[in-house]
Amino acid sequence: MWKALAIIAIGLIALTLLYPLVKSLIWLGVIALALYGAFALFVDSKTSSK
Repeated sequence: MWKALAIIAIGLIALTLLYPLVKSLIWLGVIALALYGAFALFVDSKTSSK
């Protein structure tokens, strides 16, 4: 019983420590996708104007 509670407590502590890291990675991914999309549109508009 105590072992299960300890595992749950350790899991919750790990989640609270990792949550900001995961959140920042998600935001970095969103920003990277936005930059990639803008770059792809910019390159596409340059090549199609010729």
